Amino acid sequence: MFAISFSTIDAQSRKQKGLLKLAKQEYSQLRFAYAIPVIKQLLLTQPKDTNALVLLAKSYQNVNQIDSAVKYYDLSCLHGVKYNSDMAEAYAILGNYDKAINIYKEIIDSNKIKFLQ
Repeated sequence: MFAISFSTIDAQSRKQKGLLKLAKQEYSQLRFAYAIPVIKQLLLTQPKDTNALVLLAKSYQNVNQIDSAVKYYDLSCLHGVKYNSDMAEAYAILGNYDKAINIYKEIIDSNKIKFLQ
């Protein structure tokens, strides 16, 4: 029984790795609309996968679905992803300039710390 459950877990892990690989491939070929459903399928089983969350947000941003991009950027930040300029840009496009400015300030401050070390 243990062997059966282990092989099922191993098969699921391979499937998830395959989905992420396919999503990255679609994204790198600029096929963002094709990457989105693949990433969403991956997130059904791994909702806290920060790589997938950021990739999904960037894909949405590239197809000009900024509301969805911001949603997934926010989710990625809840799971430990640091702010980046794409996030700030998405907020600025939506007209949330205060949030965009705060993100840029945080990015600048984190870079100052790295520079001083």
